[in-house]
Amino acid sequence: MKTRQYLCSKRGRWLRQFVTALSCSLAASAMAQSNNTFELRMQGVTGDEAVSLTVGGNTVQNWTPSTSMQAFTTNSTLSGEVRVAFTNDSGDRDVRVDYLSINGNILQAEDQQDNTGAWDGSCGEGSYSEMLHCNGSIGFGSVSGGGNPTPTPTTVPTPTPTATPTPAPTATPTPAPTASPTPTPTAEPTPVPGNLVDNGGAENGLNNWDGHYNNIELSQSRVRSGSYSVLAPNRTSNYHGILYELPALSSGQTYAFSIWVRLVDGEGSNSVKLTVRNNNGSNEYFNLPSANANDNSWMELTGEYTHQSGGTTVVYIESDDSNLAFYVDDLVVTVAGGSQPTPTPTPTPTPTPTPTGQPTPTPTGQPTPTPIPGGYEPIGEENTGANCFVPDTGSYSNLQTINELPNPFTSMDGSTLSSAFDWTCRRAEIKAMHERWIYGEKPEFNGSVSGSVSNSSINVSVNDNGQSISFNASIDLPSGNGPFPIMIGVGGSSLNNNALKDKGVAVVNFSNSEMGAHNGSGSRGQGKFYDIYGSNHSAGSTVAWAWGVSRMIDVLQQTSGHNLDASRIGVTGCSRNGKGAIVVGAFDERISLTIPQESGSGGVAAWRVSDAMKDAGANVQTASQIVGENPWMSANLDQFANNGTVTKLPVDNHELLGMVAPRGLLVIENTGQEWLGNESTYTASVAAHEVWKALGIGDRMGVSQVGGHSHCQFPSSQQQYVDAFVEKFLLGNSSANTTIESTDGSFSVDRNRWIPWNTPILQ
Repeated sequence: MKTRQYLCSKRGRWLRQFVTALSCSLAASAMAQSNNTFELRMQGVTGDEAVSLTVGGNTVQNWTPSTSMQAFTTNSTLSGEVRVAFTNDSGDRDVRVDYLSINGNILQAEDQQDNTGAWDGSCGEGSYSEMLHCNGSIGFGSVSGGGNPTPTPTTVPTPTPTATPTPAPTATPTPAPTASPTPTPTAEPTPVPGNLVDNGGAENGLNNWDGHYNNIELSQSRVRSGSYSVLAPNRTSNYHGILYELPALSSGQTYAFSIWVRLVDGEGSNSVKLTVRNNNGSNEYFNLPSANANDNSWMELTGEYTHQSGGTTVVYIESDDSNLAFYVDDLVVTVAGGSQPTPTPTPTPTPTPTPTGQPTPTPTGQPTPTPIPGGYEPIGEENTGANCFVPDTGSYSNLQTINELPNPFTSMDGSTLSSAFDWTCRRAEIKAMHERWIYGEKPEFNGSVSGSVSNSSINVSVNDNGQSISFNASIDLPSGNGPFPIMIGVGGSSLNNNALKDKGVAVVNFSNSEMGAHNGSGSRGQGKFYDIYGSNHSAGSTVAWAWGVSRMIDVLQQTSGHNLDASRIGVTGCSRNGKGAIVVGAFDERISLTIPQESGSGGVAAWRVSDAMKDAGANVQTASQIVGENPWMSANLDQFANNGTVTKLPVDNHELLGMVAPRGLLVIENTGQEWLGNESTYTASVAAHEVWKALGIGDRMGVSQVGGHSHCQFPSSQQQYVDAFVEKFLLGNSSANTTIESTDGSFSVDRNRWIPWNTPILQ
């Protein structure tokens, strides 16, 4: 027996306003049309469903949809009521209708009151549903011969509004200071003539020292000379380590490097390596010789490096053992060929080992590989800004109006970013504000995940908050031997999946609807995410999807012996799933490449720009319309949408895109779909691009808008851009040309209005 799992949902006042506005908009252009063009996007459950498009009671076209979402087109000069009919219901047959486009005007199926094939206890009793469970049809209004549709007027009851309280902001505690303050040195190490490094022994604290996506500490436990050394205590990836930013070097000059390394007590012996990075636009890495270090003596690492033109230079000390803890001391950089002997300091007595209190992390089953040359760096953490202090996000009444797109480089305290190292915590602020006001909170995960990976599926089991869920995702592997990079399709991928597989990329299909339902506004709080965190959780369904993808990545990282490369992950999705793709990519930094496709409002589009387009007469979806369509966003967005105050939002979606930096982002849009807000998505993309430019990595973000094709019908002209981004960020080809910022739309970005702020140079 067929499971009747999709129930109807109701619309309120916003739908009547939408229908009225749409009727006026369409009527204005009806006389200019000579033929009606229909595009129906749908999918079946079994693949043998029979669907027909009728106009005025006459059949225009019959189709048999496949089991994946697909667009079908036809033309007609007939007049009358337009209906999409399902005619051979039996067994497990069902049809899911995404939308019907009439002359380019997209009408979402779940926005139509007249659905005689929906199910609400019995056949023909449903409405406002994208599902046809029974023999029946969905009405999409009427068209005149050679004209635009006139939606059938309906009386839609206004439901009693449910009070949505503004939740109290989650208190973000100020991170506790490290236990190692910067003490006054007790002894000065012997200076080295010609040393270009002024704090190589950390005697001035951690000035110029930093962790490479991990925390470091000033230590007195093991010291080679002077009073201090630098400790990397809690590494969890092989690229975690200690870095030192060098002063300006001369182009063409060769430099000699020396640094002393010792492992933390109990580590035994292991290999440690020295790497130099030249950030001259291509972010090249130069591996100097490695050496075996141990936990009972200091070992010197040495090597030479010839500086390339321009850019800043950073030296890294790392280990291929993801969990190895070590100290470094006495970094010396001199011009090669000079007399620069390594000093022999007065030996420091080895004290009785003192427990550090830092347990060795449990190794993952699949460690992250060495960064690919050419600027690609996998990030092993879901959220690198988890320990950043984020001020209180405030209350709606205290928010100030910002007419332009908010400045991504101005922190919540009003200060301007001055260093690339500031971006992690600025990103944490942007994330917190998007969670508070637009999308809802993605819970910090403190539960347990287990699962398995085969050649055909990823199986995930999650326990958290006293609840348990399980889900799986299907895998479409390329031919050959893995491990293969991964492209996750949120609700499936609408890219050229055969082209992806030809490049050796596996396609993973993530079933987002079971994680967070989006079957109309009445489905808020439904799905497996809410089974764990409760139906009243603030997260919109896109955040629920992001959480589900993150738990799937957990399983990929924790398991071994499979054909998937957990350190090379991309994500994509189109239309509503494109909204999900950008949220997934923005909220999990383990994802190397994000490709949202035709995502529109709630995705790439900027709320402020879409409102301005609507005010100028464009047929574009805005916040006021989308909040009633589906629970993709948090209910907290309603107060901005329903009061016409999106200019009070402290962030906009160009900053959601910016959260992907410094990773790869390719925005794909379609200028043939006005409803998506082409000018808005392009403006947001151009504004977001400034973040990558500020970080000196402008080629890691691109945007391409191409029209002349159906919604989510990926055009061959954009394949070259997808290929280039896949080559660079999933396959490690540093020479791939990912410089793209183009549109075939008849508009340009009004920078004076939307992007009046300056872009800093962050190094």
